[in-house]
Amino acid sequence: MARRRRRSGTGSRGFLVASILLFMASVAAFIVLRTQSGEELIAKVKSLTAGAAPSCCGPGVVLNQFQIPVVAYLVNDLWRDGRARALKLPPRMSTPAQAVYVGLSSNGHILRETWVREGTVEDAVTAALTRFRSEMPAADRARVDAIELFLGHSFRPVAFDDYDEQIAANHHRGIRGLEISYQDRTELHSPLELIRRNVSADRLVRDFAAANHLDRATLLRHGSFRIFDGEQILVELGSEPKGWLMERGNTYVDVHDIDQSKVRKAVRLATDWLANNVGLDGALPYGYRPSELKPLEGTNRVRQWMASIALERATRLRLDQGIWELAERNLAYNIDTTYRQEGPLGVIVGTANDVSLGSVALAAMAITESHVSSRYTEQRDGLDATISALHQDNGAFRTYLRPPSRDDNQNFYPGETLLYWAERYQNQPDPALLGRFMTSFRYYRDWHREHRSPAFIGWHTEADYLIWRQTRDPALRDFVFEMNDWLLPLQQWAIPTEYRDLMGRFYAPNGHFGPPHASSTGIYLEGLVDAFRLARESGDAKRAEAYRIAILRGLRDVLQLQFVDDVDMFYIPRGFRPRVKGGIRTRGYDNVIRVDNVQHNLMAMLKVLAAFKPDDYRYPANVP
Repeated sequence: MARRRRRSGTGSRGFLVASILLFMASVAAFIVLRTQSGEELIAKVKSLTAGAAPSCCGPGVVLNQFQIPVVAYLVNDLWRDGRARALKLPPRMSTPAQAVYVGLSSNGHILRETWVREGTVEDAVTAALTRFRSEMPAADRARVDAIELFLGHSFRPVAFDDYDEQIAANHHRGIRGLEISYQDRTELHSPLELIRRNVSADRLVRDFAAANHLDRATLLRHGSFRIFDGEQILVELGSEPKGWLMERGNTYVDVHDIDQSKVRKAVRLATDWLANNVGLDGALPYGYRPSELKPLEGTNRVRQWMASIALERATRLRLDQGIWELAERNLAYNIDTTYRQEGPLGVIVGTANDVSLGSVALAAMAITESHVSSRYTEQRDGLDATISALHQDNGAFRTYLRPPSRDDNQNFYPGETLLYWAERYQNQPDPALLGRFMTSFRYYRDWHREHRSPAFIGWHTEADYLIWRQTRDPALRDFVFEMNDWLLPLQQWAIPTEYRDLMGRFYAPNGHFGPPHASSTGIYLEGLVDAFRLARESGDAKRAEAYRIAILRGLRDVLQLQFVDDVDMFYIPRGFRPRVKGGIRTRGYDNVIRVDNVQHNLMAMLKVLAAFKPDDYRYPANVP
């Protein structure tokens, strides 16, 4: 099948030498490195080099993607014919089978699985497939369409004091295997299991404790734990078998491979996800749980109204009549089910009968941007009245009409409202509206300086840029630069992370700004694109370049998180893949798709397509 990602893996001694030289040039250069050195040096390199892992066997014998087709033919032959043709196998297949996982998959479901720890890796794979063939009826064997392998190596014990960092920490999820032992009972878990089930390693420990009638504390104190690395391989069976070397159940996206066509494809897939999930009544579910094949429970008015905006914007690029009709249906559904007229005020009623400034402002924006906005002028006027009622003379907004005691979400709702006002002013300049906007701009500029948070930046950047384009007020320009200059060091490029597939997201582990999240990356990118435009239009080439590079790094993360094909959907039954394809995971190790993950990143990529020239997608060769 066609692939849009560069394959990852390791290679020969020449590659090793080149890798070491690149690492010495900059520890921020994130590459895969294998070495024959001692454990202390391996651990040091691993802590500084993304994707690195202890070697099981020395240079040249750890599998790389170019060797996977031979492994795929071996597995295919063993399963279909019971014996393998004469093949020159990679040296890795002759190394000791420290822990080899073999799983038989049918339409995304595991039918049989086992671990083998005797002989060579080739012996282990052969023994597992031979046994499965002998045990299964022919009809069941015929259902198997893929085989999953995990070739474990480099076992390391984990002390009690290191449990939280080495096992419970989620960034290891989907990368490391886990061995749990208590007395005479031992369990092995492959990282593919954690990806397939979307569970944490700590959940596996709790399950082991429960199954053995232990409490978790006893198991942590008296059990033993080992973590281990290994190669993840997916083999698609058939007359022409295919194989993939996976990384966290996925294929790695290289920042150097991003171009306009890949962003266009990602936009199309994200739009299709929204379209495929709009119901006949126009409802768009809050999200989807791929591992459980069911919609995400709950709802959020703000995020679902943002989805209406995203669907409308996507139609402008697609010019697809079917998408236009879905956008109309979704807007009508949201108005029918959430809008209420309460005297002179138009409100969006939440599930707890609450009315937030954010939901009101985004509903007004959705109506304004809709191609059928003329149908809902009365509702928009009512929403405008509510926004005015929540705006105070000093420029601050009350963030809730109901309950009146609530005034949280100041990092979010005022920025969303100012963006709505900025769009209105852009469409129809009004001195009074501009005056109210600037009063709020000055108030929230001072507020942000006292309460720095990345959550504030995206919305206010977008709003300030739109007004700057109309007024050229230098105060707006300077604040946009101030906010985004502060944001850039919070991207996981300036802040190293152990695994390269997490690079590009915005997350400060010690910053107290909350966990990393795909929707956060999306809104930061939306703002960064406008900051990039502003820098370029202001003649600030240095800032424009810094923002451009940050945007490319963020896009790398977004493309990594998007479900795109049968490889990263290896555990999803084919009939359910339209509900998943194009969706964007919450994190690299959490496959839940939430509607705001998709909408923010879709709107960010639409902005990138509008703002970037073809050469802007080029990642500098001299930049790590």
